[in-house]
Amino acid sequence: MNKIYLKKVDENIFDIIKFEKEDFINQVENKFSISIDENELSEVFNLNNTKYFLCESDTLNAKDIEWVNLSELISESFINDDEKRKILNYFYRLNKLKKEKLFFDLKSEDKDKQEKLEKFILKKNKGISSDVNSNKEIIISNSSNEINALNIDIDKYSAHSLEDLYQFAMEEIYQEFINIVSLNTNFSTATYYGLTGLTESGKSYYSSQLDKNFNYWNLKIRYFIEEAKFLIDEGQSKLLELYSINLMLDFAIFHYYKDSYAVESVYSLNFHNQLKEVFGENYNLIFIDAPENIRVNRSEDAIETLKKKDIKKKAYGIDKLKDKADLIVDNSRTVSYSNEQIKNFIGCKGVL
Repeated sequence: MNKIYLKKVDENIFDIIKFEKEDFINQVENKFSISIDENELSEVFNLNNTKYFLCESDTLNAKDIEWVNLSELISESFINDDEKRKILNYFYRLNKLKKEKLFFDLKSEDKDKQEKLEKFILKKNKGISSDVNSNKEIIISNSSNEINALNIDIDKYSAHSLEDLYQFAMEEIYQEFINIVSLNTNFSTATYYGLTGLTESGKSYYSSQLDKNFNYWNLKIRYFIEEAKFLIDEGQSKLLELYSINLMLDFAIFHYYKDSYAVESVYSLNFHNQLKEVFGENYNLIFIDAPENIRVNRSEDAIETLKKKDIKKKAYGIDKLKDKADLIVDNSRTVSYSNEQIKNFIGCKGVL
C-alpha cells in the first residue's frame, strides 16, 4: 500500500509504465499476466492528453517491473517532474504520503536559558509547537532520537540577551524552513504567476483578468499573510512571509485540479525572492508597467498621495522587480493590448 510499480529502465532509473490507447486492457493483461476489467482501473490524472491509471494488484510479475517506495519519489528525479507531482499529489490525498515538517532542537549547556528561549518562541509563535505529534508545520522536537531535527546551538550566542537569542534562533529556523517548503512543492501541480507594479499600474485588474478569462484563480497574498499573523510573530517578517507562502501552497495542493494561479500581488523584492526560491521554474513574475501620468489619471488620490505610495513601494524594492520580471506588460495603451501581451506569454509557457 506504500509502494508503486515502475518500469526499470536502467540501474536506479525508472519510468512510468505506458501503453497505447488501442486495446489497452489486453496489453495490461499480457504484460502483467493478470485479468482485469475497466472497473478495476481508476484514472489518477490527465497530463498533456495522456491518461494515467492506477491498477491495484499484488500479482504483477513482469520481469522489468520493480516496487519503488512512494517516499522515494519525493526526493528522486527518475521520472518526469510533472508526472511525479501528479503521482505524489494523488497519494498525498489518499493519506499515503505526508508533507515534510520542520523539527528543531535548542541546545545549550545552560538548561535554564534553553527553557526560557523555548517558552519565548512558543509564546510569540502560535504556529510552533512542542508536541511532536502536532499537526503544526514547525515543531520543537525536544531531542527525539527518532526525528532528524535541526540543531540550534544557542551557546554560540551566549553573550546576547534573550531577545537576541530569539532573533538568531528564528533566523536559523527560517533558513531551514524554506528548504522544507521548497521540498513540499513536489505535492503541488500548479504554475504560479505573480503580478506586481507601482500604484495604479493595473496589477489588480489583470490578476482578475487572468481569473476571468483563463480561469486562473486569483490568490490575494494579503489574505494568506493575515492568516499567518495568527501563527507567526509579526516581527519575524521573513518567516511570516514564508509561512504565508506555505499556506498558499497548502491551498494549491488541496485544489489539485487547478493548473495555474495568479498571485496578487508581489509587493516586495524579498517576497519575490522567496517565491522564486520555493517554486523555482513553476513561478513567473509579471510586471505591469504604466507611466506616472496614466497612473495619476487612474487614481482617485491626489498626485502627492500617489507619489508617497510609490516611494513606499520603492522602499520595498518594487521598482527593482522590473529587472526580475519574466514579462513586462506595457499597460500604457488599451486593455486588449495588455491582455494580448499576457495571453501570448502564458501561451508560450505551454499553458494554453
